[in-house]
Amino acid sequence: VFRHNCRSKRLAVVNMVITLEQKSIIQSTPFGWLLFVREDIKLSRGLLSKLCSSWVERKQCFSIQYQFVSFSLVDVCLGVGLRVGGRKIDLRKSSIISHIRSFFEEGHVTVEMIYSVILKLGNDISSEDFCKLYVLLGLSEFILPTRLGLVHDGLFNLVDDLDKLDMYNWGSLVYEILVDSLCSTSKWITRGNMSYIHVDGCVYLLQVK
Repeated sequence: VFRHNCRSKRLAVVNMVITLEQKSIIQSTPFGWLLFVREDIKLSRGLLSKLCSSWVERKQCFSIQYQFVSFSLVDVCLGVGLRVGGRKIDLRKSSIISHIRSFFEEGHVTVEMIYSVILKLGNDISSEDFCKLYVLLGLSEFILPTRLGLVHDGLFNLVDDLDKLDMYNWGSLVYEILVDSLCSTSKWITRGNMSYIHVDGCVYLLQVK
C-alpha cells in the first residue's frame, strides 16, 4: 500500500473565505497559484505505485514501457510554477524569535494547528499575518508535507517576511525532497518487506508529469 501526505483539503476551504486584500498580498509571493486550489486534489494510488516501482535512481528518471521518462527541475517549474534559482533553504534551521511561531504553543506545530488558528483568528488579525499563516499552510499541507503532518521548523522564519520569499530556491528544495523519497521508496520496493510505503514530498508533481 502506498501512502502520502500531499493534501489540499484545508487550503481549499480557506480559499473560499479569503478577502481581496489578502489575495493581493498572497499574489505578490511565489505561491499566488495556491489561490486557485478549490478542492482536495487526489492522486491515484495505482499511479503512485507504478511510478515508484519504475523509478531508476542512477538515471533520475522513470522506466515506462521500455522508455526512460525524465523528471527534472524543469518539471517542478512547469508543474507548480516555482523558481529554480536563489538562496538555498535549510528546513532544519530555526530561530527562537519568530512572529508567526508565536501564534502556537511550544512543541511541534502541525498542519491542523495552522488551519485551526486561521479559522479561529482570521477576522481578528491583520491581513499580513493572515497571509503569512496562509503561506505556511500551503507549504506544510501541499508543497512540503511531512509524514506526520508536522511543520518544518525552518519555515516559520521564512514566512515571517513575505517580501523575501522570492529570494529562495523553492523549486530545487521541492524537487530534492521528492527525488530523495523516490530513491528510498524504490529500495524498499526491491527489498519487498514492507506492508506499506510512504512517499514524502509534493507527489502531486508526479501526476502532473
